[in-house]
Amino acid sequence: MGFDTWGIILIFFLFTPIITVGSVSIWWYLNSRKHLDDPPMTQQDYYTMDMSQSAHAQQASQEQRWEKSSHPDDR
Repeated sequence: MGFDTWGIILIFFLFTPIITVGSVSIWWYLNSRKHLDDPPMTQQDYYTMDMSQSAHAQQASQEQRWEKSSHPDDR
């Protein structure tokens, strides 16, 4: 193995983490700036989100009951 191979390996192991950390930090920065434009959530927003989730859960359990009741073995 000559100097060329070790040089390539050294460059690869040095620059891969630098490129990875740099690209992740750029993505993190742009992603955090995007959310700064959103208005902060109020108590009403949390309540609305909570109600919609519980409504979905009730609907899913109701559909499961209908599936069970319409099953031919249950009659």
